[in-house]
Amino acid sequence: GQRVNVTTSDGKVHAYRVTTVRRVLKSALPGSIFSARGKPRLALVTCGGPFQRNIGHYRDNIIVTAVPV
Repeated sequence: GQRVNVTTSDGKVHAYRVTTVRRVLKSALPGSIFSARGKPRLALVTCGGPFQRNIGHYRDNIIVTAVPV
């Protein structure tokens, strides 16, 4: 339910409401989150989970999905 505001290069502010937060293995990141099909949404992808020092990366991706308000 958290609100997310995105400001585009033209100065317009677009408001979204978070609907899901998921943690998935990087190897299992679903390609469908990058699809432009379906209803409008915002997908934010960042790193999370345990940090793996031996490879210098986090094990997981955190996916936040939000819809326009």
